[in-house]
Amino acid sequence: MRFQLLILITLICFAPVMPVEAQDHLTDLYLVKETVEITTDWTDISWDASILVYASTYNVLEGEDAITGMQVNGLDLWVAKEGFDATKVVVEIEAIISKVPTTVSLRVEKGDIESTNIKLSAMDENSEYRWMVSKSYAGNKICHRWGYDRCRYSRQESSY
Repeated sequence: MRFQLLILITLICFAPVMPVEAQDHLTDLYLVKETVEITTDWTDISWDASILVYASTYNVLEGEDAITGMQVNGLDLWVAKEGFDATKVVVEIEAIISKVPTTVSLRVEKGDIESTNIKLSAMDENSEYRWMVSKSYAGNKICHRWGYDRCRYSRQESSY
């Protein structure tokens, strides 16, 4: 018994001290899903840096054989196919993000043919994804033609 007490006292004396600090604020985290339907031969989607992505994963739901190059970084996506290939490719990205400002910028560039469609949804309190916003881009490099402000989203546009 004396030996066990000595071990306990030794462990308590040499145990590392872990200071506990109160956090000033907690960050709201959201699970979002970005579904991108691509019928153009290439597309490049970039969200501005105000969206902090803590983790993300992606899955190619359709048209994987048509892809010649692809890069996913958070919610940003670049996909390339053979020139003038209108094969439908669907990529779904799920990410954990922090609360975002009221307005965030989205840059979408694409090839000359067909379109790029983006649907963004967030998981609600019932663990179901709820649609937030959906945009379709057709024509030639729409964000450059209409200017950067044309590709801005506002959370006020959606019902979320």
